[in-house]
Amino acid sequence: MYKTWIPPEDFLYRRTYLWEADTLHKWWIGMYHAVIMLGINEVFPSGTVHVAFNVILQVVSAIILAIAFGLIALLITNLNGKQRRFEE
Repeated sequence: MYKTWIPPEDFLYRRTYLWEADTLHKWWIGMYHAVIMLGINEVFPSGTVHVAFNVILQVVSAIILAIAFGLIALLITNLNGKQRRFEE
């Protein structure tokens, strides 16, 4: 039996029009599903603009999260340096 992948936005309809869509829409759907693995899940955009907005939002969220983790790592490194100097 041959099965076709159906994007989450179309899973309720059990049919997708992704393969007939224009190239820009296909590209944004691909970006959306590539980035969705980073965090936000269970979001089902319904059009190219919605998909593009979600991709941009998820990338910005990932960047903010990376900055936060970087700041935490910097604080821990600084605390370790101060503790080491205190023990000497």
